[in-house]
Amino acid sequence: MGKAAHAFARWSLLALGAGLLAGCGGGLPNLLPQKVSLTLELEGNGAVVADSRACRSGTPCTWEFPKGTSLTLTALPDEGHYFAGWSEACSGFGACALVLHEDARVKASFAPIVGDFQLGELPSLVVVPAGAKTELAVELVLVGGLSAPPGAYAVELSGRLVGTGVDQVQYRFLPERSQEGRLVLELQGPEPGEVWTYFSAPAELTVALGSLRRTASFHLGVAPCVAGCGR
Repeated sequence: MGKAAHAFARWSLLALGAGLLAGCGGGLPNLLPQKVSLTLELEGNGAVVADSRACRSGTPCTWEFPKGTSLTLTALPDEGHYFAGWSEACSGFGACALVLHEDARVKASFAPIVGDFQLGELPSLVVVPAGAKTELAVELVLVGGLSAPPGAYAVELSGRLVGTGVDQVQYRFLPERSQEGRLVLELQGPEPGEVWTYFSAPAELTVALGSLRRTASFHLGVAPCVAGCGR
């Protein structure tokens, strides 16, 4: 190809580029990812963490992320405090999952633990029929003026019969059915076809409010399906 042909090809490419720029408003398109901000406000003594970032009480934190970022916020109360809940873009008492499509604000509240609590006496045996649901009410003995919303408590049930297997009892804590001094758990029995005879095993209930932890033991039993039982 001669010099004239080279020059013509170069001129054609420049003209094409100019036309594309003109069609896009006369400038290069913005190829950089858009940013959004998350502002955290903490009330009381504690911290909020997400991946490798942490925000402590005192001064609000503002973090920047690429638009569309997914992250989970976890609240960590200081010793002698409990997590009193989320507000603004988050709600409730558990970990907060966010997808940031726009700027957002989150408030985390912590409160001091004033007083103490003990667990009331549990039934020595709780039987859950296969395929059925049973509620277990846990009475709290509040001491020294302790007052906290039910959702602020963490409740865990453990034992050989507790788990997610088809032959095990599953559970979930129901803050919406609980009240101050009384926590309610829902127990879901095993699959009806997995239990052919009655049996029981030791179980342990743990209730925590911040750094306060109380445990109680009882026997958890499962029984065969008699009629209906979720079939």
